Order: sequence, then C-alpha cells, then structure tokens
Amino acid sequence: MATKSWSALICALALSAPVGPAAAQSINTASADAFLSGLSLPVPRGATTVAVCHGYGCPYRAPIHLGPGDVAVLRSLLAQGSGSPAAERRAIARAVAWFERKAGPIAGTVNDTPSTDPHLAGKRGEQDCIDEAATTTGLLVLLEAQGMLRHHRVAPPIASGFLSTGYPHITAVIAERVNGTTYAVDSWADRNGVPPIVMQTDRWLAWANGRQQVKMTAEELMGEPSRQMVRKRKAPHG
Repeated sequence: MATKSWSALICALALSAPVGPAAAQSINTASADAFLSGLSLPVPRGATTVAVCHGYGCPYRAPIHLGPGDVAVLRSLLAQGSGSPAAERRAIARAVAWFERKAGPIAGTVNDTPSTDPHLAGKRGEQDCIDEAATTTGLLVLLEAQGMLRHHRVAPPIASGFLSTGYPHITAVIAERVNGTTYAVDSWADRNGVPPIVMQTDRWLAWANGRQQVKMTAEELMGEPSRQMVRKRKAPHG
C-alpha cells in the first residue's frame, strides 16, 4: 500500500535525523527513560505530567498534567485488568485511548491523521511514529511509577530494521514481568483516541519489516473490527 510505504519512509527520516528541540540528539532506545530523556521529554516517575509529541519527530510537545481525578480514572482502568497479563494489556490499551481523548483537544492532536502522510511533516497536531511512541512511552512510565502495572514493566521502545528494509518504524513496548515476553503498544496506525494495536514484538517486527503478511487477531486489534485485518508494508523496491 503506497501510503504505508511513504509513512514508513517519513518515520525512517525522523529516526535517522530527529527534528525536534533535541535535534542534535539521536534516538536512544537503551531504556524507556533514556528514550524520553534523549528527546528532552519529562520522565514522569515523580510527577503526573506526560508530554504529547507532535509535528513529526517531536518538534512540538504539549505537557498534559493529570490531576488526582485523572489518576483515579487511570487507576480504575488498570484495576480492571489486574486478573491476568492479557487482561492488563487490554486495560493498558484502554488507558492509552483514554489519555489520547483527554490530551487531544489540549495538544491539538484530536484530528491527527492515522498512520503517516509525508505532506504533513512539520504540521502541528500531526503525529508520526516517533511522536506516538514517545507519547505512549511517557504514559506507560507514569502508569508504572504509580504502581498501576501488576503484570508488566515498561521496556525500551523498538524499531524495525532500517538496513534490512529501508523503512524503520518505532513503537512503545511493555514486557511481562514473569516470562519477559515483550509486546508492542502501537498507537500510530489509527485515529486519535482509538485503542492501540498490542501484539508480541516478534509479530510486530514481521509486520513492520514487511517481510510477510500478518493477519492481526481480534485480541491484537483490541476489539476494533473496523481496522484493516491484514497490514503489510511494501518492500523497498516493490
């Protein structure tokens, strides 16, 4: 699909040359905290403010302060998933969607175009994969710091292979505490306020690298039947 190819290319450009206020700094995926710090974003471990990135590569960021009532909403959402790792992943997806709906009108991202369009680079309110990964990672760090994650910890974001495909893509990641299985939490592919795709990172990499068609399960799509079930990026040369 041509749009997907171009969207991945824009993320490639951003990953290789960030354009935000920390433009001279490269993307650091050593840890979730390092990723945020490398973009000069707050690491919300002792506070309840999450930065929403937009403009492609995080040139613009809007601090979203979560008051006691907001934190209570998030705590309630996560409590609904306390019974199992799978239930908690669904709860995390709902929390990300809730945060996007709250933050959208404040940050100006409420009408963010799903996936990525190269013609929108630099436009306020539009988000590429780096903007989405940074915003979601910030929220996940806050959830972890507030003790809301029982079955998962926040892992470093991952990117698909730039050298193998030419089109990298990046996503926030969580890992199960018991067995270490990692899951992509990818809010890039759909509109603002829709639950992100949550899938094991090996399957996510197969999808993002475009080496094979990946039919996403209902669980991975977080119950959004309107989504395209099979997604595949074009190979670099067709």
